[in-house]
Amino acid sequence: MNKIQLAEELSKKSGITKKQALDIIDAFTITIKDSLKRGDKVVISGLGTFMNLKRKGYMGKNAVTGEPLEVPEVIFPYFKASNILKESLK
Repeated sequence: MNKIQLAEELSKKSGITKKQALDIIDAFTITIKDSLKRGDKVVISGLGTFMNLKRKGYMGKNAVTGEPLEVPEVIFPYFKASNILKESLK
């Protein structure tokens, strides 16, 4: 399901227009992005948790030359599904 299809389903189920549904989806995603940028978690009961994870830097090896190279620490977004969502998929 893509964003347009999600907006169509949301508009059918809630009785709002497709344009309003798209605006809600955009506001929802922007809010989550802004929260993650600040380092906050976003917990939605019954769905899951959006959070940042940190992978420590380490010494790697260049695959072509074999020279050691430093891989920097990286922060990336992560979604952990709630148990309710996991159970609903069984």
